[in-house]
Amino acid sequence: NDRIIIAAWRFDGTGGDPGSSEGIFMVSDRGRARGSFPSVPTRVVAAPAAMPVLKTAGTRLAMAYLSDLPEICCLPSLMFRTGRPGHWTTTTVAREAAGPSLRLDAQGRPRIAYATDRGIRYASAGTTTGSFSVTRLPGTSAADGPLALALDSGDRPSIAWMHVATPDTIRYTAHDGSWPSPTTVARAPTFTEVVGIAFDGSDTPHILAVG
Repeated sequence: NDRIIIAAWRFDGTGGDPGSSEGIFMVSDRGRARGSFPSVPTRVVAAPAAMPVLKTAGTRLAMAYLSDLPEICCLPSLMFRTGRPGHWTTTTVAREAAGPSLRLDAQGRPRIAYATDRGIRYASAGTTTGSFSVTRLPGTSAADGPLALALDSGDRPSIAWMHVATPDTIRYTAHDGSWPSPTTVARAPTFTEVVGIAFDGSDTPHILAVG
């Protein structure tokens, strides 16, 4: 309905651990003048949840997020939540994850790519609320991430990411019945922090890497 919904996580500003999260908050111009937002955001996921990725399917919201911030010692759980504030359905996708990238297929079912300390994973839901099956991408390891997921016009997934090596490179793979070994696209920018991918109208992938 041409409305805007924004989800974000907030660093703890109470003087506690500066590396902790106060939770995930949301603002929207639903029920208000278009483009106007409440001055106080609504907390939709309690602390220490962080790093939300938000998509919409009609008026339904879909959000992937982490149960906590990643640490060197361990990774948090990957969660998926759908519905609307106050009426959520929540499921655990994976027990260890970092840097999730979420897309919805033509039927509104979530597709999530994420990194682990043992390689990149791709989670595909059988319904709009969950029933995830998870596949490990071949040729990936803890040296891979950040990443980005895109679906082409036939809902076929492709993933791009940075591979840490000497030098660092951007890698890519596309699912066509199975996941092939990744191909190297280009040398990665120094200190790459963001990778993006999108398809144009001819299903040609375009990859962005920011360092």
